[in-house]
Amino acid sequence: MAALVALTVSVGAPRPARASPSAKLTYLRGPGTEKCPNEAALRAAVAARLGFDVFFPWARRTVVAEIARGPRGYRAKLQIVGEDGVVLGVRAIDATSDSCEEVTRALALAISIAVDDFGLDDVPPPPTPDPTPSPTDDPRTGPDGVQPAARNPRRTTERREVPSTTTSTPTNLRLSASLAPRVSFLLAPATSVGLEAAFDVRFPRPFSLGVDLRGDLPASSGGIETNVLAASLVPCVRAPSPLLFCAVGSLGEFHETGVGISHATSGDALCLTLGARVGVELPLGPRFFLLGDADGAFVLIRHEVTLGSAPPFRLPVLSPSLSAGAGVLF
Repeated sequence: MAALVALTVSVGAPRPARASPSAKLTYLRGPGTEKCPNEAALRAAVAARLGFDVFFPWARRTVVAEIARGPRGYRAKLQIVGEDGVVLGVRAIDATSDSCEEVTRALALAISIAVDDFGLDDVPPPPTPDPTPSPTDDPRTGPDGVQPAARNPRRTTERREVPSTTTSTPTNLRLSASLAPRVSFLLAPATSVGLEAAFDVRFPRPFSLGVDLRGDLPASSGGIETNVLAASLVPCVRAPSPLLFCAVGSLGEFHETGVGISHATSGDALCLTLGARVGVELPLGPRFFLLGDADGAFVLIRHEVTLGSAPPFRLPVLSPSLSAGAGVLF
């Protein structure tokens, strides 16, 4: 009978409750991420790691998870936002391959680590009633004479970095090189074809600064042959991906000569243009890419070439050009 009474008391005694970590989930997918796992899949991946569903609409803190398409794969960003709108933690995740599932798994791992790191105890359990002290006990201590610790210590709010979940380390700068044929119109007596090598320094998105080296093959018409060698400074805005918008300033040499006539003469002159570029860059895996662009260059020095009785050739006000090629990221 005594053992039965002890068992009954043990089962019926109240046990201290623990709060389940909880947060609201805001899941954003940018252009080009339509095939990435949806919100339900992300919730399931987090629940599989934690063993319970952490997301509830009435929670005070918010987990903001965002996936975007970048030039060399997918990027994810995780933020922990308090109920007052203050960002408590932030983490950017770069995929090491062209797989959205990989960055989604890394995002789920980062969320599960953030739950443990920040606590996220937004639904606290009801307080456990204190036992009534006996007349012989000191009200400031427990029955064993030791003062109990505070049940609900106040947590200090601080901004912290969510621990890294991938082995890749994002760098601030990247270099790229590309090679492309360029077809120019009106900059020679006939349509001219040349080759252009481009070298870019890419800052944290969305800016880049490049140098283009261009050489045109000679193009002739009516006994007049010309070609251009030039270098260009190309600052670009690379957003929204995959588009880029650039300014192009070129300085070089304009060479002219006569062909098919006796005593032909030749000469060189300064070539100076300023224009704009609209292009597109399509990634081929994490390092390689295809590119294409269309330029419109204003000719600032309009040279005129005259050869005998042939109609003179004069550089136009505007010279368009087209280019398509491939490049590599370092």
